[in-house]
Amino acid sequence: MMHTTPKTSGHLISTTPQPNPTPAGHSVTRLGYDVAAWSSHSANYHPRHVLVNRPSDQSSRWSSGSNNQLQYITLKLDRICVVQTITFGKYHKVHVCNLKEFKVFGGLSPNNMTELLHAGLRNDSEAETFSLKHKVNDVVFPCQYIKIAPHLAWGPNFNFSIWFVELKGISQPEHVDKIYWDYVNYRENEVIRLCMKHFRQRNYLDAFECLQKRTQLQLEDPLLTQLHDSLVMNGDFSVAEDIVQQAYTRDLYTEYVRECSYKPEWRRIKHEVTETPCMRGGHQMCMDSDAGLIYLFGGWDGQKDLNDFWSYNVVSKQWTCISLDTRRMDGPGPRSCHKICFDTGTRSIYTMGRYVDPENRPNVNLDNDFWRYDIETARWSRISFNTQAEGGPELIYDHQMVVDPESETLFVFGGRTISPDANQTLYSGLYAYSQKNNTWRLLRTDASQPENSIQLKSRIGHSMLLNSKTRELYIFAGQRNKDYLSDFYTYDIATDTVHEVSRDYSKQGGPDAGFTQRATMDTDFGEFYILSGLQKDKNSTQESVKNSFWSYSLRRAKWTRVYHNENTGADYWSRMKDLEPCPRFAHQLVYDHVRKCHYLFGGNPGDTSNLNLRLDDFWELHLIRPTSEDVLRRAKFRIRRQQFREICQSGNTSQALDYLRSEVSAVVNHSDETESAEFRDLTQHLFNWKKVPAKNAAAIQASSVALSSSGLASGGMVAMDEMRTLSNEGSNPFQSRTELYELLLEYFPTSMREPKGNIVDLIDMAPFNETGHSDTTRPSEGTDAFDTIDWMNDVAADHKRRRALENLSPLESAFESMQSWLLVSAVGIAVGLVAAFIDIVAAWLTDVRLGHCIGEWYLPKGICCTGYPAEECPKWIDWSNTFYGPDAYIINYLFYIVFSTLFAAATAVMVVTIAPKAAGSGSAEVKTILGGFIIRDFLDFPTLLVKAIGLPLTVASGLAVGKEGPMIHVASCLGAILPDFFPKYRFNEGRKREILSAAAGCGVAVAFGAPIGGVLFSLEELSSFFPAKTMLRSYFCALVGCVTLQLVDPYRGKRVLIEVTYTRNWHFFETGAFLILGVFGGLSGAFVIKMAGFVGRLRKRSWVRLFPVREVVVVASMTALVGYLNPFTRIDSSELLEVLFKECEEFDFNGMCKLNNRGWTILLLVLALATKLGLTIVSLGLKVPAGIFIPSMVWGALFGRLVGIWMQSFQQAWPDLPMFSVCRPDTPCVTPGMYALLGAFGALGGVTRLTLALTVIMFELTGTLTYIVPCMIVLMVTKLVGDAFGKGGMTDAAIHANNLPFLEVAEDEHTGGRPVLQAMTPFSELTVLKSTLMTVEEAEQVLAENCAGFKGYPVVRSARGREFLGFVQAVDVWQAIQDAQHNFGGAVEESGRAGESFTGLRHVSDVMVDLAPYMNRTPLTVHPKMHLEAVLDMFKKLGPRYIVVLFNGRLEGIVTKKDMLRAVHEGKEEDLEDSRSLLQDTQSLLGDTFALLPRRGRLFQRNG
Repeated sequence: MMHTTPKTSGHLISTTPQPNPTPAGHSVTRLGYDVAAWSSHSANYHPRHVLVNRPSDQSSRWSSGSNNQLQYITLKLDRICVVQTITFGKYHKVHVCNLKEFKVFGGLSPNNMTELLHAGLRNDSEAETFSLKHKVNDVVFPCQYIKIAPHLAWGPNFNFSIWFVELKGISQPEHVDKIYWDYVNYRENEVIRLCMKHFRQRNYLDAFECLQKRTQLQLEDPLLTQLHDSLVMNGDFSVAEDIVQQAYTRDLYTEYVRECSYKPEWRRIKHEVTETPCMRGGHQMCMDSDAGLIYLFGGWDGQKDLNDFWSYNVVSKQWTCISLDTRRMDGPGPRSCHKICFDTGTRSIYTMGRYVDPENRPNVNLDNDFWRYDIETARWSRISFNTQAEGGPELIYDHQMVVDPESETLFVFGGRTISPDANQTLYSGLYAYSQKNNTWRLLRTDASQPENSIQLKSRIGHSMLLNSKTRELYIFAGQRNKDYLSDFYTYDIATDTVHEVSRDYSKQGGPDAGFTQRATMDTDFGEFYILSGLQKDKNSTQESVKNSFWSYSLRRAKWTRVYHNENTGADYWSRMKDLEPCPRFAHQLVYDHVRKCHYLFGGNPGDTSNLNLRLDDFWELHLIRPTSEDVLRRAKFRIRRQQFREICQSGNTSQALDYLRSEVSAVVNHSDETESAEFRDLTQHLFNWKKVPAKNAAAIQASSVALSSSGLASGGMVAMDEMRTLSNEGSNPFQSRTELYELLLEYFPTSMREPKGNIVDLIDMAPFNETGHSDTTRPSEGTDAFDTIDWMNDVAADHKRRRALENLSPLESAFESMQSWLLVSAVGIAVGLVAAFIDIVAAWLTDVRLGHCIGEWYLPKGICCTGYPAEECPKWIDWSNTFYGPDAYIINYLFYIVFSTLFAAATAVMVVTIAPKAAGSGSAEVKTILGGFIIRDFLDFPTLLVKAIGLPLTVASGLAVGKEGPMIHVASCLGAILPDFFPKYRFNEGRKREILSAAAGCGVAVAFGAPIGGVLFSLEELSSFFPAKTMLRSYFCALVGCVTLQLVDPYRGKRVLIEVTYTRNWHFFETGAFLILGVFGGLSGAFVIKMAGFVGRLRKRSWVRLFPVREVVVVASMTALVGYLNPFTRIDSSELLEVLFKECEEFDFNGMCKLNNRGWTILLLVLALATKLGLTIVSLGLKVPAGIFIPSMVWGALFGRLVGIWMQSFQQAWPDLPMFSVCRPDTPCVTPGMYALLGAFGALGGVTRLTLALTVIMFELTGTLTYIVPCMIVLMVTKLVGDAFGKGGMTDAAIHANNLPFLEVAEDEHTGGRPVLQAMTPFSELTVLKSTLMTVEEAEQVLAENCAGFKGYPVVRSARGREFLGFVQAVDVWQAIQDAQHNFGGAVEESGRAGESFTGLRHVSDVMVDLAPYMNRTPLTVHPKMHLEAVLDMFKKLGPRYIVVLFNGRLEGIVTKKDMLRAVHEGKEEDLEDSRSLLQDTQSLLGDTFALLPRRGRLFQRNG
C-alpha cells in the first residue's frame, strides 16, 4: 500500500523549487526502456517511435488515435530504477500536436502509480527536460513503469504527439536494490503506524500495544506519547501543560510558526523637518542590514534622470543626503532603470546600466560604465568605462544584479540592450563578474544555451534573488517582447545548471504575470517576498496596477498572498494615504533581515491623467505572525478550556466559574477580538451542561471512540446514532480529549507527529458499484472516442462554396461539374483493380496448398490446366509427387497444414503490428461512418494496404471466413482516400459520405458480380442517408467496377467467381422444402450471431486476447487438420459453393451424384456442415480480415444440397405420387444444386437479415427470373424466423459488441417517452461565449480550455439572461484567429519610457477577433419538452451534429448524437432492468405455486 502524497496542481511542473537531489555517490545515467502499453495510435505513428530521436522525420513519433482524456503511453524500464528526469524531444519545427499539458505517473506496477509531474511543453523545436518527483517524505522511491498521459495539444481538436522520450536516473543495481528495500520498509512501516494510530484513536489499546510490541515501532516522538497518556488517557491537565511548556523550551514550535500566515502592518514614515529624497520612479535601493542603513540612488522624477545619493538610518529614522550630484564625487552621472546591489563582504555598492531615450541615443555615449562605492571611505570608483569591451554586457536597463560574497562574484542577468536603433529588440544574457580578477564571464546568452540545458530566456523588469545558503539564483517574472511572464527558474552557481521550477506560477496559486514587481528574501525563514508592480490579469489582456504582497515558501513550494487591495478610486486612496501605500510600479523595496522589516519608497502610481506624476512616500512593512510564546499560550488555553468543560460536566458550577476567572482568563489575549469572543462563549457551558447519570457515564466510557482529524469514522464500538444519543445527555471525555490532542499536534514538527491521514481513507469505494465490480459499462466510454460530422453544416458549406465559384471560366466550370463523375469512376476502377488483385492472388495461394504448376509455379490450377479435363491435368502435380511419389497422402497433408498456418500467421502479424483496424469484416464500422461518425485510422492507407494483402492470405489459409464482406471495407478505404484529390470533396465530410456509400456498394458488386445488388445492399444495409443522386452515382460506380473486373478477367472467361446457370424450372410441390430452407437460414443465422457474440465476450475476458497471433495460428492449424480430411472442406469455400450449386449433368464432384454413393455423400455433407458451422463461430473475431458472407453461404449450401438430395431421392422412390405428376420421366424433376443456391442465400439472409438486395444478387448470379419466387420465399421466411430471435443481423451485432456509436432505426423504442430535457447537456455544463467580439488571446484561451473536446460553442448575450444568438464551430474560431493574425499589420511602435508605460504595448494578442461572420444564427432548435423519439428522428433524417434546446429564446442546453446514444443506452438498461424484475417476479410466483404441489399431493394421498 503506497503512502499517498499531495498532487501537483495547475499548469506547473514541479513540487519543489529545485530538482530532487541525487543521493550521494549515485551517478545519473540514461535509462533503457521499452514501450509496454498505449491507448491508441494513428496510422503508422507507432508508440515505439519515441525510442529514437529523429527531429527531422515527421513520421517518427507516437500520435494518439484520439484527443480525449483517456490517451496514454506506458514505458517499461529494463529494470527497476530511480527515475529523476524526463526529456521530451520535438520536431524540428513548431507542431500543433505538441503537448501543451500532460502528466507523468510512475510506479513499480502499471496498476499502482503516483503522479510525478504535471507540466506542459513549449510549442517550439527545442527539447525540454523536467525533474520528476522521486521522493516521498524524504524517502527515495524506485519505478519500473512510467506512464505519460497527454491532456491538451497546442492545436485545438488535434491528436497528441510525442516525438522522443529520454529518461535519466539511478540504475546501478547495488544502489537501486538498497533504495528499493528501503522504500519497501518505509511503506511497511507507514502502514503499521497508520494501524497503530487507528487503534489508539478508537481506544483499541490491546491491539495497539500488541502491534507496537511486535514491531518495535514508535508511533510518534516519546514526548507526544507522554502528552497523549497524560491528556487523553489520564486526564492530568497539569502534566499536559508541563509538556507543552517543555516543548516551548526545546523550541519545537518554530516550524509551526513559520507555517502560519502573515498579517501585514503598514506604517508610513514621515519627516517634516529633515530633508528627504524627491519624487521618483525607476530608482534603486539596497540595504546594509548589519549597519541598519538603506541606500537610494538615481531615478526619474517625471522630467529628468537623477543622480542624487541618499542613506536612511533605520535606527535613528533619519535621511542623510550623501550627494545631490554624484558626479561631484567623481561618481556616476544621472540615470534611471539601472541597478545597484550591496556586497556584504567588502561593504561596497555596485551600480551599472541606465536607460537612454531613443531620440537622445545618437548624441550620447552608449558605453556601459560600471561603478563601485566604498562605504568605509565614502568614495566612488569607476571599475570599467565599457564592460562590453572587457567581455561583459553592453549598455542595458531593467536588468538584475546580485553579489555572491562566498565566491566574490557579481551576477548580472537580463535587461534590454541599448542600441542606436530603437526598433531593435535585443536582450542581455547571464554574466558573472569576478571581483578578485576584475574579469567578466558569459554564462548564458539569450540566443543559445548549453546542450541538454533548460532554456533560460532573458527578459526585463524581472526579479533575481540570491540564496546564500544553497548558493542559487532565483529568477522569475518580467517581460519579454510584449508578453508578461510568470515563470520561475533556479540557477545553481556551483554546477552552472538551470532548473525550471514553474512554467506559470500564476496557475499554482501565485501572483499574476508581472513587470517591475520587487522581490526580497529571508534565508533564515527560507522564504522570498514579492510586492506587485504592473500586472496583466489572468482572465484578460488588460494591464493594471494593484497592491498585493506575496510570500513563497521554498520548503513547501507554496505561494501565499499576504496582502492585497483591489481599490483603485482616487477618493479612497486620499483617505488611506497614511494607512497603506497606494498601488504603484517602478518602485523600490528592500528588506532588513536583521529587524525583519521591509521598506518601500517611491514609484509610478499609473495616473493616466498625469503621466509625469511620481511618488515620494516612504513606508515600512512588518509581517506579523504568532510567536512561540503565542503558540504556548494558545496551547494552554485549549488545555484549560477542556478542563473547564469537564468541570462543568461534573456539575460543580462554582468551581467551574472560579477556574474560568482565574486560570482560563490568564491565558487569553483579551485584546484579540477573536480570542475574547471565544472566552465569553465558554460561559454558556456553566448552564448548558447536565450531570451525566451513572448508567450513561459507564456507557460513555465503554464507547470511547476517538475523532480523527477528518471526523468520526466508521468502525467504532457504537453506532453513530447511539453516540449522538449519548452526547445529548453528556459529553464523551475520551472523544473530546482526542480531539484536543489532534489540535495540539499541529503545533509540533511533522517529524515528531503520528502519520497524516487515516487508514480507513485508503479504502476507495468510488470505482465500485453496489455489486462490488468496477463499473466499466458506461456508454460514454464507447462513444466519446469518436467524432461526429454535421450533415447540415456540410451542406451549407457546399452551398457557400458553390456561390464562391459562380464566376469560374467555362473550363473550370466543366471540371467542377464533372468532379463527381470523375471521382466515382476513379473509385470504381480502383475497386475493380484491387478486387482483381485479391481474387488472382487468393486463387493462386489457395491452390499452392495442394500443389503447383510444372514450369509455371506462379499460375493457379485453373489457369494452369486450361484446355485439360479437371481430373486429368498433366501440368499440375501435388506436393507428394514433387518430393516423394504418388499417393503419399501424409506429404500432401503436411504441406496443406503448413501453408495454411503460415498464411494465417502472416496476416495476423501484419494486422497486429501495422493496422489493427484491418481485422474483421469492417462492415459495422462502415455502417457507423455512413451514419455520421468518424472513426480515426479506419479508412487510411495502411489499413487499406494490410486489408488488401491480408485478404488473399486469409482466404488461402482455409479459415472459415470470406473475402466478400471485407471488400466493403477495402472499397470504402478507396472511397475515403481518393476524394482528397478532388477539391469539391476534400474538406466536406458530408460529401465524402456520398462517395463512401457508392464505394461500399461497389465493393459488394465486384464481390458477387452483381452491380444492381451491390447498390441495393448499400441502400438496405449500410447507408443511413441515400438520396437519389447518391443512388445514381452508386450505380455508376458499381458499373465501372464490374466492367474493370471483367476487363482484367481474373476468372478466365467467367463473369464472377461463382457463376450459376440452371436449365430446369421449379415445381409447386417444392414449396415445403423452400420453407424448410428458410427456417434453417433463420435459425442458423440467429445461432451463429448469438454464439459469435458469446465467443467474442469470452475472448475479451480470457488470456487469449493477449496473444492474438498465437490464437490465429492455433485456429488455422486446427482448421487445416480437420478440413483436409473431408473433400468438401479441403477445397476453397468459393470452389465448394460452385460444386454445390452445379447440376449433376455438368459436374460430379467426389461421386456426389452417383446413386450408389449417396449415403457416403450425405455423411460427408453433414460432417462438412457441422465443421463449417463450428469453425465459422470460432474464426469470427480473429485478428485477420474476415467476412461472414461466404461462410454463411457455405453452410447454407451444404444444408440446401442435403435437402435437395432428400427431395430427389423421395421423388425417385415414389414417382407416382400425385404431387409428382408434373415431372417428366425423361428429365430430372428435382435439381439439388438449386436447393444449395437457395440454402446459401437463406443462410446469408439469416446473418444479414436482408431480403431485397439478396434477391437481386441471386437474379444477377443465375441470369434468370425463374428462381426469383423461391428465393423470395426463402428469404422472407428466413427474416421472420431470424427476427423472432433478435432484431438486426451480424453487422448490428458487431456494432453492439464493439460499442460503436450508431443510432439504430429501432432504438427509438427505448426512449420511454422522455423529453429531450433529460438527455441534453444543460447550460451549466456548457462552455458558452458571451460575445462575438474578443481578443486573439481570449479566443485562444477559449480553445486552450476546451479539454472536453467541444466542436463548437453557443453564443449568448449574457450568462444571466442566456438569450441565444447563434452557434460557432471551434474550427471557425481557430480560422477567425488565423485571419485576425494575418490581417494584423504589425505592432505599434514603442512609446514612452520602458518599464514605466502604464498602457503597455499593443501586441497581436490584443487584436480583436469578430466571430459574427462565422456564426450560424439559425441552427436546428427544439423545445425542452419535445420527446426523444422526435429528436432521434431529426438526427437520423437531417443528420445534424447538434440540436440547440431553447425555451422562449433562452438557451437551455444542447443535445448531440452522443447524448442521444447515452439516452438510448439508458433506456435499454431500464428495459432490461424491467425485464429482470418481471422475470424475478415470475420465478417467485412459479416457485410459490410449485411449493404447494407436494402438499396437495400428500393431501390427496391422505384423502385417497
